[in-house]
Amino acid sequence: AVDRRDQWYVAGEIVHDGTTKDLAFRMRDFEKNMRFRVETRLIDPSAFIDDRHMEQESVGKQLSDLGFSFIKGSKDLDAGIRALDTALDYDIQNGQWVRQPKILFMDTCPVAIKQMETYVWDNWAGRGADEKQAKAKPKDKDDHMPENLHRLAMFMPRFVKMTQYFDDQRAINQKADEAERMLDPYYERKLI
Repeated sequence: AVDRRDQWYVAGEIVHDGTTKDLAFRMRDFEKNMRFRVETRLIDPSAFIDDRHMEQESVGKQLSDLGFSFIKGSKDLDAGIRALDTALDYDIQNGQWVRQPKILFMDTCPVAIKQMETYVWDNWAGRGADEKQAKAKPKDKDDHMPENLHRLAMFMPRFVKMTQYFDDQRAINQKADEAERMLDPYYERKLI
């Protein structure tokens, strides 16, 4: 969530292990119950990769077919880590906030909190490990929420006023009408 001051909040989470259709129902219920005005959804770009070994389409395509729209997030791990580090940076002096972190976590997100607390960097193993520099790569374990937050931090979400929302929707509808006129040779006849 993003407030009027462009403060980011990790306010809810869905952890799901089931069918894509079940996930879509959970997402709809979640968004309805949280009473959010959803402006944008980010998704891991790998969600749109079709698995040659599966008969069904990608998760992203299935969710799109069920009425959800997404922006594909970035897979640039290094840039994501830097962006999230910046978003989590803060400064306290004499017990007072001088600079608050850009992103705050609500206690309604135990998985995100746990994964952020246990997010660790990969180490070299074996002989000579002590002589090598640390790997500049996190471990690929329990890292789904941190990776989602990398994408979020790179996207830099902003608060959208309701009037701006309606103006944007009006512009989108006008562009759709223009596209329909350009593609449909019988469009003018429909108006008569």
